[in-house]
Amino acid sequence: MIYSKIDGLNHQEILNGKESAERYSLELIYKIDTTLSDNYFNIFIERLNNGSKIWKPYYLNALSMYCNKIDDEQNLLLEAAIFNYLLYNPKEYLENIEKMSLEKSDCFLEKMASYIQEYLSQNEITIISMKNVAQKYCDDCKDHEIKLLYNYLDLANKYQTK
Repeated sequence: MIYSKIDGLNHQEILNGKESAERYSLELIYKIDTTLSDNYFNIFIERLNNGSKIWKPYYLNALSMYCNKIDDEQNLLLEAAIFNYLLYNPKEYLENIEKMSLEKSDCFLEKMASYIQEYLSQNEITIISMKNVAQKYCDDCKDHEIKLLYNYLDLANKYQTK
């Protein structure tokens, strides 16, 4: 039986319910249905930064299933979405990345690096500015969490994507 006591959501009820992005994200995570849907990919992208707070970690985890299996257009959408998620939900992003397999977290790091490097080369912004924005939105972050955030952004900035 599938049931999460951590988030207060009844996963079994959602999985037995009507078709929805929430249901599909759980089906991917629990490997009930591993078919990747372009329609749900777009919904996950949109809701990662604009959806319900309780579901954002599920959308991020579901997007990790797509990470190495998307076309160039989807890749750009994923890069932008996870970058924005990191900047505006840094603590949550880092907590969820830490729980992922190395393959998935490395894929996100690669996407993040590609986006950051492209963004830095195209705009009048620095990695310091990115760090400042992320720190501003790092609710209740302790010093070691801020340091981890800075290290992650530095790593993404130095990561060789090509």
